[in-house]
Amino acid sequence: GESVSKASECFFDDMFSSSASGSIDLNLYDVGTLYTKNFNGSKKIKNFSAEDGLYTIEKEAFKDSSVKNVLLPYTLETIGEGAFEGSKVKDVFGIDNVTNIEKATFKDCANLTDLSSIELAHSIGEQAFYGCTNFEFDGTLSEITYLGKYAFAISGVKAIELGEGLD
Repeated sequence: GESVSKASECFFDDMFSSSASGSIDLNLYDVGTLYTKNFNGSKKIKNFSAEDGLYTIEKEAFKDSSVKNVLLPYTLETIGEGAFEGSKVKDVFGIDNVTNIEKATFKDCANLTDLSSIELAHSIGEQAFYGCTNFEFDGTLSEITYLGKYAFAISGVKAIELGEGLD
């Protein structure tokens, strides 16, 4: 798949800026990577989905945005540092095959309530779900090999069962 290129950033900056009116649903096809800050601070995107072929969402891609509902493809492997930090995200589906949830990925996403599955994650970074006060996780992190400091601090998670792989 193609990447949302650096050349397209001006287009996205103008189209999704907070000064533009209305809201949109964004569906991406044949995109391999969402680069750093592509939709950072956007107040227009309410729903986001991507088709198979998206492998990486980089650092702060949706930070402080108004995106609420996210549908990710099974091909996604990594969600970068602060990718959704401070956003309005509520529901995230299709995260089942993500193996790396980096530092502060969902930090301060107080509206986050539904995350389809994080049970196969190998790595969950520091403060990944910090401040997600409505997020509850009831399962086992069976494949986890790294769990960062304060990954679930000040969240709705009360207890986590860990698999055998964590040192």
